[in-house]
Amino acid sequence: MVNKEQRDEINLAGQSRSQNKKSDIYKEQKGKIFIKKVILENFLSFQKDEVDFGNAKFVIIVGPNWSGKTSVFQAIKFVLGSNERDDRYTKWSSFIRDGQNHAMVEIHIQRNEDLIQIRRFVIKGQSPFYKIKRKNDTEFRKIQANEIQKEIMDLNINPDNQFAFVSQGKIDSIKNLKPFELCSFLEEGIGLSSLRQEILQQKKNVITLRNDLRVLISRKNTLNISLELITPKLIRLEQKNLLLKSRKKYQDELLWANREKLKKEIQNNAKNIESLLRVIEGIKKKKTKYDKEIEDLNDKISTEDQNIKILIKTLGELSYKQKDLISKIQNWQNEKKFAKQELDVLSKKLGESEKVIINFEKQKERFESDSQKIKKEIKILDKKVQNLIIEQNQLVKKIKRNKELIDEYNKIVNEKTETLSKIQDNEKTIALINNEINQLFQSFRDIEHKMEKNKWFLENPSKNLLQELDKELKKSSLRIFEIDSEIKRMEIVKAKQINKLKLLQSSLRERKVILPSSISILKDEISKRELQAKGPLITYLKYDDALSYAIESVLGEKLLYSFVTKDWNTLTLLKRLKEKYGAYCNIYLTKKLNVTPLAKISAEGALGYLANLIEIVKNDIDIKKVILSKVKNCLVVKDYHAGREIYNKLNFKGKCVTLAGEQIISYKYVYETPYLKRLKGLFSAVTQKEQSNVLESELKSLNNSISELRVEQSGLDNIQKEVFKKKESFNDLLYNFNQKQRITTKKNQLYKQMHDLEEENSFLLNTIKKLELKINDLKAQSDPNFFKWNDRVNEIPNELTMLSSEKKKWDLKLDESSDILREVKEELNSQKNIFNIVKIEYEKRQESFQKADKTAFETYRQLGVTKDNIEKIESDISQLNEIKEQFQNKKSEIEKNNIQIILNLEHENIKLHTLNQDSESKRRDFERIETEIGPLISKQIMEIRSIEDINEDLSNIDKKLIKYLDVDDLLLVEKDQILTSLKEIGKNQNSLQQDINAAIKTENKLEKTYYDKFSIILENLQTKINQKFKHSQVKSYCSLKLTGNFENLGIDIKAATSKDQLKSFTALSGGQVSLISICLILSLQEIKPSPLCMLDEAGMFLDEKNSEVAYQLIKSTLEQNPIQMFMFLPKSSSSLFLLAEKIIGIARVGKNEISMVFKPKLIRKK
Repeated sequence: MVNKEQRDEINLAGQSRSQNKKSDIYKEQKGKIFIKKVILENFLSFQKDEVDFGNAKFVIIVGPNWSGKTSVFQAIKFVLGSNERDDRYTKWSSFIRDGQNHAMVEIHIQRNEDLIQIRRFVIKGQSPFYKIKRKNDTEFRKIQANEIQKEIMDLNINPDNQFAFVSQGKIDSIKNLKPFELCSFLEEGIGLSSLRQEILQQKKNVITLRNDLRVLISRKNTLNISLELITPKLIRLEQKNLLLKSRKKYQDELLWANREKLKKEIQNNAKNIESLLRVIEGIKKKKTKYDKEIEDLNDKISTEDQNIKILIKTLGELSYKQKDLISKIQNWQNEKKFAKQELDVLSKKLGESEKVIINFEKQKERFESDSQKIKKEIKILDKKVQNLIIEQNQLVKKIKRNKELIDEYNKIVNEKTETLSKIQDNEKTIALINNEINQLFQSFRDIEHKMEKNKWFLENPSKNLLQELDKELKKSSLRIFEIDSEIKRMEIVKAKQINKLKLLQSSLRERKVILPSSISILKDEISKRELQAKGPLITYLKYDDALSYAIESVLGEKLLYSFVTKDWNTLTLLKRLKEKYGAYCNIYLTKKLNVTPLAKISAEGALGYLANLIEIVKNDIDIKKVILSKVKNCLVVKDYHAGREIYNKLNFKGKCVTLAGEQIISYKYVYETPYLKRLKGLFSAVTQKEQSNVLESELKSLNNSISELRVEQSGLDNIQKEVFKKKESFNDLLYNFNQKQRITTKKNQLYKQMHDLEEENSFLLNTIKKLELKINDLKAQSDPNFFKWNDRVNEIPNELTMLSSEKKKWDLKLDESSDILREVKEELNSQKNIFNIVKIEYEKRQESFQKADKTAFETYRQLGVTKDNIEKIESDISQLNEIKEQFQNKKSEIEKNNIQIILNLEHENIKLHTLNQDSESKRRDFERIETEIGPLISKQIMEIRSIEDINEDLSNIDKKLIKYLDVDDLLLVEKDQILTSLKEIGKNQNSLQQDINAAIKTENKLEKTYYDKFSIILENLQTKINQKFKHSQVKSYCSLKLTGNFENLGIDIKAATSKDQLKSFTALSGGQVSLISICLILSLQEIKPSPLCMLDEAGMFLDEKNSEVAYQLIKSTLEQNPIQMFMFLPKSSSSLFLLAEKIIGIARVGKNEISMVFKPKLIRKK
């Protein structure tokens, strides 16, 4: 917010130039187009205000951050037709000020002699719309958005021109000169963004095509592997087809042997077919008869249905009439019930009204009686007052005779009364002081009790104690955090250890080997593909638990996880699968050689050859060959010493390994003890048990550590709670401690005050005794009744006052009683009127209630007639339904018989069809015997054999065919599909490669176009910047070049003075960077010229080091270009103020922080 003083003046440090220089820097503009005024209504932070630019060409809008400068910037873009919104304004209604329903911006544009006024409105829930007013128009008229856009384009103004309308975010891109942000800004401004996106999309397309090509090649390789895999099956299919060919030959021989039997069967089938045809004809006749009977019954049932429908329709109409009559009766009953309720209500009202009237009559009588009594009491009081006045006058006459004596007497009595009153006041004060002292004593005891409970406070009852408590709390909190972090770390380690332990224990229970995931996947793949391979080797080995480290050391993981195959094809396939899944193993193919046993060796500490100590599951010879090939001459010894002795004494040429896994290897000229790598020990139950024990020990240690830390944490928590408790009670205790001292001081003061009051009372009592002696002396000097008369005279005014007060009360009661009596009479009359009205209404309703019964009786009669008709129709429908049911029952019986006939007919037709098929098959077989098999027999090509021999050969063939059940002609289809797919992939591969080449060519062409266009713009921009340096007599120059790859393209700016070499902008000073950014932003106006230029928060112009240069550069730009420039700044340099034709201030004022426009007052400082 800006206060009144900030709104009224902005202090500026003036320079020596005269303000008159402004008029000399502007040349006459070629195009007379400029903004004269902008009016904002409910737009963002503005309520209703106008910004008057007049005819000024260079305007500075100044104001602090968040004052509303950007609101003016947004308003001008909005009214000129821009549909762009900052991230802050997600929808059109965001432009509307809070609590309002609409917003409006009006702009006045001067074009030569014409003034164009444009308004743009936005209403909540609606799209924005325009109104326009030209020179000759009397009022604004609505206009389409496209017409406004055309109008603005005719003025050569584009509100989306980023070089002319530079927002705060874009200013930052220019000001910092960061390569990537600057490149994006220029690219968007010159319209290359879409081309860049197209190029990036083209690059993505190339990547996609290349990925598709890789997928296609992978698919091709897969299909080739599949083709290799089905080749063995295709060979077996050929063998199966040869067997099927032999089987057909034997079946032909069997047909020839049974030709006579086949001829007889054909003749029998012909006779059976004739017999079946006669049976079928008889069944068809019966079916025709039943169909006719069913048709007749359907006609009868249909007739009955029609009759029933007519009766049901009549029944429906009568039922509707019955419901209507019942509804009328129910309505009448409800109305009667309602009318009865109304009569009851009116009757109740009459009764209540009558009671009220009686009650008011009684009240009237009672208040009239009370008024009479009050009047009597007033008369009695008036009489008493009169008597007292008479008595007072008589006594005054008697007392006047001794006036001096009575004055003295009254004076002494008054003094005595005042003294007694003072004593009473003092005694009350003493009692109050005593009570206060007791309360202070109680508070003192309470404070002492609290202090006794918090002795820690008494050790240092000051604010330093609070600082000590904070230190202690911070220390304990830090330690608790450390403990908590340590516990979390230990819990994570514990969880990992538990998972390892569970895995080991599970493996230990099942005595299974833990395989790496890649080996498990490879094993599953072998099983799925049904490949002839064995492995991993570790699953085939049995050995003593003590040998686990020796086996792991010599064989190694790679060998233990390896597989053994039967042929080269499987070996090749497994090699590919191994590479595909990244399995750490070998693939072996055994040779067809016999295994020779190892020579026996006996020596101290030698356990035997490792190959002999390992037991192979099922004594698998292939696994044994792999083991013997790798560890043929490896001897297992107890320890290193035993191995060394074997080499020394026996001159052993092989390898030794200890039970701990340490190796000794004998070469031709040297012995070697290889580096003992850390063994996993996961190959036997014992080593797994060892690791399990280690993990259990570690877990126990972790649990103990965690428990200790939790105990310490619990103790620290208690300490922390205690410190918090102390901190909470500290202020209270400090207050009580100070209060204790205050109570002691207050108590002493009260004791002193009480002592002074007691002394004063003692003095006053002595004074009263002296006054009583004087009164007695005066009484002795006068008539004995004199003082009684005086006392009576003093009492009479009090009595008169009491009687007067009592009389006033009775007068007040009389007035109240009269008012109440009047109100009661009025209310009584009102209640009587209400009673008469209700009574008339009751009599009228009672007469209507009695008349309503006559209409109801006629309705009841019609309802009875309707019910009788309904019962008669229901009876008729029931009779017709019975007749219909009889017909349906008869029809059902006939249909059952008909269904049986149909089933018999179908059965006979099936038999006929079967016989026809059998006859046809046998006839074809007989024709083959005559036409094909007979000539082969006559030519002795086919041998005539016995049926038993033929059946035996067929049986043998069938047995052989059982082995080929897994292959059929579908393999040929699969092969054709693979070959077709491979052919198609070949075509697609070529096509994809061509597409990739074409896409790369297009990408290169688009990139060249992009770089060419961008380079021309940069060259032009560089020239303009250097020209501005020259015109402004700044001895500097710069270069602009594109840098980086296309995806991360930037603009590298280098600059230098006339004597220096070009330097990167990162090596330039802050002043030099600001200078280049000023030249850059002003040069951009000339790249895409616009009559209007707006710069929001252009901070580079505020650099005091370059204020003189900025002045010259803006002056030069305005002289050479017909533009109107608005600059929105939080402050300004004195040079810019001297150059500006107009300065406008923006500030937020009031509780609602509404933005307002004001004219700043410029003060020149000397």
